[in-house]
Amino acid sequence: MKEQELKDIISDSFIALAPNGLERLLEECAETKQCEGCGDKLPKRRNIFLSLFRGAIAIAVCVALFACGIMIGSYSFTDGVLGDTESVVYLDVNPSVEIKVDGQKRVVEVIAGNNDAIEVLEGLRLEGVEMNTAVTAVVGAMYLNGYFSDSTNSVLVSVDSCSDEQGEILLTNITEQINKVLGSAG
Repeated sequence: MKEQELKDIISDSFIALAPNGLERLLEECAETKQCEGCGDKLPKRRNIFLSLFRGAIAIAVCVALFACGIMIGSYSFTDGVLGDTESVVYLDVNPSVEIKVDGQKRVVEVIAGNNDAIEVLEGLRLEGVEMNTAVTAVVGAMYLNGYFSDSTNSVLVSVDSCSDEQGEILLTNITEQINKVLGSAG
């Protein structure tokens, strides 16, 4: 006997000895009753739910991106820095006071820069007041609290505005207002 014939005989004997359960398994499956809705439909339902879930996530992401785009598009970068403030006026003697002004020259917010300014601003309610009135009140309060004398009668005025022209106009108006207040105070 040749080697190949010997291999074939051994292979055939193993195949004969090994149980062939495929036919028996197929017969048992045919005898078993299948319930309605089972079988091939279950994997398809999973695929449908999975695709619906993925679609819902995709829609949610698109809505979130759309909302972010609208917020970024409607965001005004000058409003981001100054809020609803168009200009900021800084009055600095030793008490440092920051006055935020809107487009109608009305005070939006007054911020004390140090403890002396807190004392000067105590009792003053300047939000919603016209800018010139607020400057007069702050400079007057500084005068009454003794921050001006014959030797120290200067105020450092700074203006931060959206436009340079507007800033120059505000600076001129504020300087004139301060000169009036200090001139009338003697």
